[in-house]
Amino acid sequence: MTQRSTDASPMGTLVREAYSRWGIVVDPAKKQMVESRLEAASRKLGVETLKELVNALKSDATGRVETILFDALSTNFTSFFREREHIDFLVQEARRKARGKLRYWSAGCSNGSEPYSLAMALADSLEPAQRADLKILASDLAISELRRAKAAVYSKDAIRNLAPDMVKRHFESTSDGSVRVREQTRNLVTVASINLSGPWKLRGPFDAILCRNVMIYFDEASRQRLVARFAQLLHPGGYLVIGLTESITGRCDELRLVRPGVYAKVGVEE
Repeated sequence: MTQRSTDASPMGTLVREAYSRWGIVVDPAKKQMVESRLEAASRKLGVETLKELVNALKSDATGRVETILFDALSTNFTSFFREREHIDFLVQEARRKARGKLRYWSAGCSNGSEPYSLAMALADSLEPAQRADLKILASDLAISELRRAKAAVYSKDAIRNLAPDMVKRHFESTSDGSVRVREQTRNLVTVASINLSGPWKLRGPFDAILCRNVMIYFDEASRQRLVARFAQLLHPGGYLVIGLTESITGRCDELRLVRPGVYAKVGVEE
């Protein structure tokens, strides 16, 4: 099951659609899991077979079918301050900048843990003048994750490893025993639906783009295209941050590795 498959079955068609629409490469080794998820999506949409699911996708005028299918085929795992060294590095770099305008993009933000981690760390570390024009864009395509990111409500277990003083500054309790990111911190983050394989209405430039542990689901050609597009949206001297175990392969003259998972855009900072 790959994006180049000529399999004419409903499953083969859905695999090709996943690649052409979102750049997702379906791992043949996960066939059973994928089939199970597609069956669940079919039930949610009120269709009985994968063939009917294909037909529903092709005739989808509202985007609901595509949204449910993306949710079914994508994998979302994140946590607050995951791979914290990246957050600490970006805070360090932000503190040394003379200008107050700071722009970040968390591409593939899942439930919002990553952009809110960055927002909390920057808010706690920057001088008021630098915080005055700080904005973080958080994007994903999985509608269920975007809802969670916009709501900014999490279980107490999700913040169990955060320092108590940080929790006090940035979270408030809810009536159901969960916690919510405080409004002052939430306001630093804008949540949006963006397909990384589709057109973007983004001008940039960004001081950093975080796309961590997302491109592992893409093939090499898709990764190279995406990296080149990210590079175009970075400030000279800005950073593309990927997962600690990831690397950029192929040629990208605009970026150079500066530490594990962090690439700087070649050029002099403006």
